[in-house]
Amino acid sequence: MIELKELRVAYGEKEVLKGVTTVFAQGAFTCVIGPNGGGKSTLLRAMAGLAAYRGGVRVDGADLQELSRRGRAQKLAYLPQTRPVPDIDARTLIAHGRFPHLGFSKTLTARDRELVEQAAVRTGCAAFLDRKLGELSGGERQRVYLAMVVAQDARTILLDEPCTYLDIRHQLELLELLQSLHASGRSVIMVAHDLPQAFACATELKVLDGGALAAEGTPESLFGHPAVPRAFGVAVARDERPDSLYHCRLTAPPEGPGHGAG
Repeated sequence: MIELKELRVAYGEKEVLKGVTTVFAQGAFTCVIGPNGGGKSTLLRAMAGLAAYRGGVRVDGADLQELSRRGRAQKLAYLPQTRPVPDIDARTLIAHGRFPHLGFSKTLTARDRELVEQAAVRTGCAAFLDRKLGELSGGERQRVYLAMVVAQDARTILLDEPCTYLDIRHQLELLELLQSLHASGRSVIMVAHDLPQAFACATELKVLDGGALAAEGTPESLFGHPAVPRAFGVAVARDERPDSLYHCRLTAPPEGPGHGAG
């Protein structure tokens, strides 16, 4: 569980997060949604301990700032939106996920190697473990990075728009994999920009708008919520058609007080 209390982040004189107070429940699949510039990526970086903040962040009851770097990595695995492509093979990158659990020698044990292999199988990249990252497609590299996160074996996974740059087939495969990880007991916290995808895969949604928490709740509770059209200029509605991919769709914002993009 991650608890935020009056979380504030500023870059220079610009306040990006404006006193966000909320709880990310253990075992939930949470999607953080909001317009560009709303503070979503900054929120994730602060929760991962990578952005200076004011206020409180507690992870499983412990103050984030009092946890060592290794202690944080044992509790939280973070996958940013953009990542380097180092000149190493996929197996070596996945093995990096085990580093928070190793001693000073940073030597992999037989058990560590077994976990690396299991993570590769689970994420569908066992067939190209010995290939260099630069030789892989975008979808294959994304699977390798996710395998590294799986090998890290943290209870909570933070992902910043993991579907970016992937075609729709690979997006669906990635979402299916994340739902499988969630079903196995991991907490998944994902910044998402595709509203139907977010409403379809999340058990909990948090709407960030202008650096503030505008709404939160289950997808069902946010159908028709005025915060969604205010933030996006569109609403999200349930779609019961049997051939609907996500079983929800974008609609024109409702008319009336409290609605609209203004």
